[in-house]
Amino acid sequence: MRRLRLDSNALNCDCELLWLADLLKQYAESGNAQAAATCDTPSRLQGRSVATLTAQELNCEVPRITSEPQDADVTSGNTVYFTCRAEGNPKPQIIWLRNNNALNMRDDSRLNLLEDGTLMIQDTRETDQGVYQCMAKNVAGEVKTSEVTLRYFGAPSRPSFVIQPQNTEVLVGESVTLECSATGQPQPRITWTKGDRTPLPSDVRINITPSGGLYMQNVVQGDGGQYTCFASNNVDTIHATAYIIVQAFPQFTVTPQDQSILEGLTVEFPCVASGYPEPAIVWTRGGNPLPSDSRHG
Repeated sequence: MRRLRLDSNALNCDCELLWLADLLKQYAESGNAQAAATCDTPSRLQGRSVATLTAQELNCEVPRITSEPQDADVTSGNTVYFTCRAEGNPKPQIIWLRNNNALNMRDDSRLNLLEDGTLMIQDTRETDQGVYQCMAKNVAGEVKTSEVTLRYFGAPSRPSFVIQPQNTEVLVGESVTLECSATGQPQPRITWTKGDRTPLPSDVRINITPSGGLYMQNVVQGDGGQYTCFASNNVDTIHATAYIIVQAFPQFTVTPQDQSILEGLTVEFPCVASGYPEPAIVWTRGGNPLPSDSRHG
């Protein structure tokens, strides 16, 4: 095209004509074509060459976001709404992106763009989860909201154990872990009690692992006993029980002492030991076990 004339057209120069102004400027700068177009209205621009007009003179406004979407959690089959409102001149077009790809509402009947720019997703599925962003666009420019995340959860289900705690033996001073993890929808919360459903004491030695296990370090004798793991969500609560059995090496609490005694009399050598399991006391003399008879007992 070498020449374009629009002089005979009564042009209303508003922001809807910005595209033409930009096009005529490109023609003029390239020098490959001549174009002529002048404004008829409004009166303040009457007679002006369209090619010389700026976005400000045409009262164009770059879109601005007035209401942004928020992160959302949704379960299978429900409906979720992402809000997006924008202002500008001309009125911005709202485009929704998922994982940086524009959504085509015609491709999926579950997707609807409401008049105010809100994205409605019906009958949600796992494939709907991802990162969403709203873009408002007109001839003057475009703007995007912050990215938001749609987290999808399947149909609600009661907890079930993946790993249940098992009875565990541990020596005093060592560390022990009772494993416990569960699945369900929503993801169950793991809590522990000791004995008769007593909450665990506040103790720096005791921690709950990320998977839900009970970790205890520098075990003492009093840590032994029954522990119960609870897995709870808004559908149900289940529990499983196990024992920590704290073993301790034998230790003498009372030791025998040298004694002098007359022949024929009775003598006693006290000897008491503690430990778990309870230690068996065995006596020797000269490295040999004492006989089991009426004189020794």
